[in-house]
Amino acid sequence: PEQQRPPYPPQPPQTPPPYYTQNPWPPAGNPGGYPPPSGNNMGQMPFPVDPMGGYQEDEPIEDGVTAGELAQVVQNNSVYYMPAFRSLKTFGRTRFHFCAFLFTGGWFLYRKQYKLGAILTALMFVLMIASSWLTLYIQPHLLEIFGNLGIDVTASFTYEQQMQAYLQLLQEMPWVIPVTFLLSALRIALMVFCGLKANKLYYQHCVSTVRRTKSDGSAESGEYKERLASKGGVNVPIAVCMFVCFMIITNLPKFINFG
Repeated sequence: PEQQRPPYPPQPPQTPPPYYTQNPWPPAGNPGGYPPPSGNNMGQMPFPVDPMGGYQEDEPIEDGVTAGELAQVVQNNSVYYMPAFRSLKTFGRTRFHFCAFLFTGGWFLYRKQYKLGAILTALMFVLMIASSWLTLYIQPHLLEIFGNLGIDVTASFTYEQQMQAYLQLLQEMPWVIPVTFLLSALRIALMVFCGLKANKLYYQHCVSTVRRTKSDGSAESGEYKERLASKGGVNVPIAVCMFVCFMIITNLPKFINFG
């Protein structure tokens, strides 16, 4: 005879999971069931940022200088500078600094490297003033040449007329092209120097700032961190002043009427 299977033990009734078998999508407002997102649109964890760049605060970097003290001097944007300092100490080189490349001495003044920043700013201003003076010196002669050729500068003129005027100017002043090229080359060389050496020079400045602050005997006092913080950070007003001076010198030839 056919054997009968023993009956299965009775199973307790199961409640279906919410919003899955009955409704695969959660309702508006996400009431019940589904956990809220983790903070961004994709529900992913935000990227962790280490302001110390992998250093421990008490980790020594130089003789008598710790990473925490350097970060106290840097303050703003330590996420960039601390890894740059690590690369400099480990490999002897660091990345190119585009802000220092663009603003040269103004960036050094902004980072409170006043002596070096003043020298670089003075050199850049001398080159910029020389370029502006060259433009102011050439422009009346160029306008006179345009007038001798019968070209009305207040109206539109062709490219051939413009080139004819420039060629005549070069015949009268052959030194214009070499001087213009030299001024431009010096400015570019100064900008490249600042971009290449900015992180290294700033690292030396931060180490020197920590050592000078300790040398006055305030390392053991409670005001040491406040004194260190006051000597570090950035100087925003001087950066604004440098930007205004740069715009004035750059646009000076545009506001002079040669009548």
